[in-house]
Amino acid sequence: MNWRPWLELWSDESSHYSALEVAQILETAQNDTAFEIGRAIDEYRMRVQQPGYRLTYGNQAFDTAVRNALAEHHSGPTALWHALEAAMTHWQPRTPDHIAPVALLADPVLAYSLTLERGRALVSKPRSGR
Repeated sequence: MNWRPWLELWSDESSHYSALEVAQILETAQNDTAFEIGRAIDEYRMRVQQPGYRLTYGNQAFDTAVRNALAEHHSGPTALWHALEAAMTHWQPRTPDHIAPVALLADPVLAYSLTLERGRALVSKPRSGR
């Protein structure tokens, strides 16, 4: 399997992934005998290249709250984090096993605002109905 296109996904200076993290992702994909990770990455790459593609962060109310937070606080990680905390009241898991809105990590600005401590706080928050 040719890993170069995937490496290029994380090769620019704005990426928050370290070379070690990228290597671990690629090693996992290479050792995945069913190539589920590889297929998922390929499907994602095709989807984002479609005209009009727009990443969604979750259910509609949460997506709207996250987009508003980004619009208001895109240059202030601390203020953005507080807005994301407030937005969590709108988040709904897609399945019983969905414990956090991992789609937030797909946006470099949001991912930058999620420190390890903040990420832990995010996954430990009680969810509505749970």
